[in-house]
Amino acid sequence: MKSTAFILTALLLPTLAYAEVKIYGELKSGVESSRTKINGKPVSHTQIADQGSFIGLRGSYPIGGNGSQMTWQWEHDAP
Repeated sequence: MKSTAFILTALLLPTLAYAEVKIYGELKSGVESSRTKINGKPVSHTQIADQGSFIGLRGSYPIGGNGSQMTWQWEHDAP
């Protein structure tokens, strides 16, 4: 998966150099905790959990000489 993303990024870099690119995303996290009893002994767990974080790129690239633009978007989960 990582090598595929790297190859796609390397192929898109020349296009990105000419395009207007915006980076966007959201970071959502929270604290989860649980408390249970196992064989009469209390056991608790606490962790920081991802609640739907993502990162994305959005851009446009001019095509033709009449002001037309191609718009593209890429998003990926970012746990």
